[in-house]
Amino acid sequence: MSLTIRQSLLFTLLTGCLLLLFSLLIDYGASRSRLEAFYGVLEKEAVTKFNLVTQTDIDTQTLQTIYRKNRAVLNEVEVAVYNKDFQLLYHDDIDIDFVKETPEMLTDIAQNRIIRFEQDDWQVVGLRLGEGDDYFLVTAAAYDAYGYDKLFKQRRNMALSFVLMLGLLYFAGLFFARKILRPLQDMLDEIKRISARNLHRRLPGTRGKDELAQLARSFNHMLERLENAFSSQQSFVSNVAHELRTPMAALLADIDLALEKPRSEAYYQEVLKASAKDARHLTRLTANLLDLAKAGYDSSAITYSHLRIDEVLIDALKEVQVDYPNTKMNVVFSDGIDIENDLQMQGNAYLLKVAFVNVLENACKYSLGKPVEINIAPATSGGGGICIHFDDRGPGISEDDQRDLFTPFFRGRQQRKLPGMGVGLSLSKRIVEQHNGRLFLNTSSDDGSRFTIELSKT
Repeated sequence: MSLTIRQSLLFTLLTGCLLLLFSLLIDYGASRSRLEAFYGVLEKEAVTKFNLVTQTDIDTQTLQTIYRKNRAVLNEVEVAVYNKDFQLLYHDDIDIDFVKETPEMLTDIAQNRIIRFEQDDWQVVGLRLGEGDDYFLVTAAAYDAYGYDKLFKQRRNMALSFVLMLGLLYFAGLFFARKILRPLQDMLDEIKRISARNLHRRLPGTRGKDELAQLARSFNHMLERLENAFSSQQSFVSNVAHELRTPMAALLADIDLALEKPRSEAYYQEVLKASAKDARHLTRLTANLLDLAKAGYDSSAITYSHLRIDEVLIDALKEVQVDYPNTKMNVVFSDGIDIENDLQMQGNAYLLKVAFVNVLENACKYSLGKPVEINIAPATSGGGGICIHFDDRGPGISEDDQRDLFTPFFRGRQQRKLPGMGVGLSLSKRIVEQHNGRLFLNTSSDDGSRFTIELSKT
């Protein structure tokens, strides 16, 4: 069953229940009104017949004759009159005597002055008429044929109207459900056209403020992330193939050249050194690619633990110092840093160390032996976070290169003169962002560059 039909049926059921309840309330009110109105008619008929019997000279047989002749046509009211001693003074037709008054009934009338009840669809009233001890007991009964017929026709019309209204409600609900859900159908049609080859397509209907517009915007945002992920994956695969091809080709070329004919021992040593250099390059590139893949995981898949950020930074310094023994790296704590509290946070020690190592290696590489300054200060955005500034003494980064600085495998024109793979900064940026932080180029000039890692405690 489609959502349109289901919503239409639900709308019809709900509205039909309300309409049925409304009809029942009207029927109940009409029934009570008929009942009260006919009791009023019976009371008036009882008083009128009592007055005719007790206060006029009309012969009682004449009254009985009138009753018998009109009874079949007009549903005449049957009246009986008793004195206070329960002796029958008058009855319209004693042979019929529909009410069949009993001493208990007459006693009840005498005590309560008026009683009302129904007997076999007939309505009956009992009245005590007269003043003081000189009173009479009168009963009146009749079948309200006109009232019941009117009530029956009303119920029949209401039933027919209810069925007709249900049909109209269903088709009206179907019309409005289709109209309301039309944007959703358009979204479904557009979703069917989206594949891995055309992730640039977007859903329509994003300008409104309703739930469907919010759904469209959320889905389009998801498509943007998927498109970026596919684009990054394609770029990543292309760059990996290119980066791996060069050292592998150099390694194989050296080996093939050495195997062409016998060589001297010195030549073989040179080949082995070149092969070892290429192998180390491949090992480092492979490690970086694995770290880059780990950094691409969802944050929920990474294990976080309590750590001290300065301890992770010191471990990274020790590792970088091995490759750059002639570069001095100074760590300075700002006066606003609470060493006991500000440096403690949740994170993944391994990934953060990788991020610090890459930024430090980048600073040492371009400082060309000059000191590298690491400054730890409170975060400018507040919230208890910290900023780690890495200052090198390199030649700076041009404005053109700054735009693609954090793109995987990107290397600027000046950086191509030095060894590297262009993976480190992009890898560090991903890791820092997974820790709800930022890595950015703060300043850059001919006297050097400052990279900043901002981490929050939340």
